[in-house]
Amino acid sequence: MQLVIRISPETCSKRDVDVRLNEAIDTAMSMATRERSGGVLVTRHSPAYFTVSITAEVPYGWVREHDET
Repeated sequence: MQLVIRISPETCSKRDVDVRLNEAIDTAMSMATRERSGGVLVTRHSPAYFTVSITAEVPYGWVREHDET
């Protein structure tokens, strides 16, 4: 499962970005817990584009951040 978050840096504050990311992480953690399917990977592709995904590459119960910028 993958959640894609696009954020307009011109209209969102850092706090707004953090809130949206935390909501996506909470959703992914809940799904991973139900399915016991892996951990959560948060990837920053650009200042306005993030993906949050459940993956077996991250241990169950963990959240890992990756920055591709």
